[in-house]
Amino acid sequence: MDGGFPALVRDAQMRSQRHVIGAKLVTLEDLILFKAYAGGSKSKLDVAELLVRTRPDFDALNRLAKQYGLLKELKYVLDE
Repeated sequence: MDGGFPALVRDAQMRSQRHVIGAKLVTLEDLILFKAYAGGSKSKLDVAELLVRTRPDFDALNRLAKQYGLLKELKYVLDE
C-alpha cells in the first residue's frame, strides 16, 4: 500500500463499517490520524478529548501512522 494522506482517506473509507443515518463512520484510529494530518492546536485539543473519552488501539494507530508516513504528525498531536 502506498502512503500519504490521499491513501489514508481511501483506505479509511474501505475500513469504515458502522453505519449511522446512512453514513459510514471511520475508525477511531483513522479519525485521530486525520486530526494528526490537519495539525494545529485545535486538532491537538480534539485528539486529547478523544483520548479521554475513548480507548484507541495504540498499536494499530502507530502501525497506520507509519504506513501512511504520519508518525511525526501523530507524535505532535499525542505530545503532552
